Amino acid sequence: MNEIKYESGRSMVEMLGTLAIIGVLSIGGIAGYSYGMDKYRANTTMNDVNLRAVDLIAQVNRGSDLSLSEWPEKSTAGYIITLEKGTDGITGGIKISGIEKQVCEMLADDLLPEGVLLTINGEGTAQGKCKEENTLIFYYDAVVGGGQNDDEECNGVMVNDVCTPCPENTTLSSDKTACLCSNGGPVDFDTGECLTPCEEAFYQAFKIGDSTDTITVDGTTAIFNIPADGTPVTATVWSDVNASHCKLKIESGQDIQLDLNSHSVLVDKLSVDGTMTLVDNSDTNMDGTGTGNLVMYNASLSNAVFTMESGKIVNANRFAVSKTAINMSGGFLKSGSIALTDSSTLNMQSGIIEASSMSCSDTDSVMIGGGTFDVSNMSCTNVEDYR
Repeated sequence: MNEIKYESGRSMVEMLGTLAIIGVLSIGGIAGYSYGMDKYRANTTMNDVNLRAVDLIAQVNRGSDLSLSEWPEKSTAGYIITLEKGTDGITGGIKISGIEKQVCEMLADDLLPEGVLLTINGEGTAQGKCKEENTLIFYYDAVVGGGQNDDEECNGVMVNDVCTPCPENTTLSSDKTACLCSNGGPVDFDTGECLTPCEEAFYQAFKIGDSTDTITVDGTTAIFNIPADGTPVTATVWSDVNASHCKLKIESGQDIQLDLNSHSVLVDKLSVDGTMTLVDNSDTNMDGTGTGNLVMYNASLSNAVFTMESGKIVNANRFAVSKTAINMSGGFLKSGSIALTDSSTLNMQSGIIEASSMSCSDTDSVMIGGGTFDVSNMSCTNVEDYR
């Protein structure tokens, strides 16, 4: 009688199960790779837009027409990136064409900086606007547009990219940038309240020597009454300043040390075209733990020298730096994002820098000798960290 022998091996069911598992893993791997590539395209595209925006803001500050001629037409991810220029030559948005649906949704929902207006295929940013192929235009505040239709006359002011008539009992300012209340201050469209005029907000808030007549306000911009010949001057904050709709500017040639003196200064924007040093005599540890704060929505530094020795800066949106040297020997700088361009430098020896992102051009440099440097998303190549 023949003996039956059993062979060791895999059944057909087991083989099919193995192939099914391999197929599922392959599909998951392909999906993960596709998501990763989309995320890469979205991140690099947003970085390209931010760098060009910093350049455009610097051009506006110089009073020149907007141009992206110095930048390549193709973005890092290969999209066509151009300037959507207004008819006045000094307004416009950054336009990118050929964006895939998934990348479009990431740019609109996750990566769009606060305060930046975005149109998708000529419409607003409501969810569901992204199609299979999209054209996006980014508007960075009023300095590079604001999204107004150049073919239409706005008989009010632009609010969230919409031409809005002035409320009853207010008048349109001569430059058509604000609806003014009877007290001379602008109206807050979010609350309907009349804001304090910039002249009143800054009135006797700063002291140079024994004088409190230190500020001149031109519309919404406050400028220090100091020489523009490089003479160092110290200004002390004498009282809290709540001027969220006003701008504080250090002009070219001016050299000012601003002592927060334990007070808070809230402005819409800080512009530095000269030399500025920030200190706070209540910040004895020189790490921003004093009671003095300089708070703004945006900051623009162009052809400047900016030094922090103590005190705290809280910048809600963008800290835009062009052809500027930043020196950190103390204090606390906190910003939504920091963008260096045009051969700017950051030399940090002490203090704290905290930001969600930092971008640089190839000609910028960052040197970190000490302190706490906490940046979530860093896209700078010329970085020396000696800590």
